[in-house]
Amino acid sequence: MPEREQDDPLLRTRLSREDWIQAALSELSGHGPDALKIDRVAAKLGVSKGSFYMHFKARENWYDAILDEWSHSYTNIILVEQMLLSLEP
Repeated sequence: MPEREQDDPLLRTRLSREDWIQAALSELSGHGPDALKIDRVAAKLGVSKGSFYMHFKARENWYDAILDEWSHSYTNIILVEQMLLSLEP
């Protein structure tokens, strides 16, 4: 039986800081703030908790990065919507 990709460290791609942030936003939107647990998101990503600490010094740094990403994303959406509304006759 072939080994699953996430179980083989040679086949698995290295996760980025952005991967952790996007996975957290997904958990947050689907399950609320109680889902923002390092272990839970690590399991979703198929990695160990140690991977988290390669990208974030502490949980609070992760929360700050999540909030920054959320605010930038939604600010951009609002700006684009306002621009589109201003183009309507």
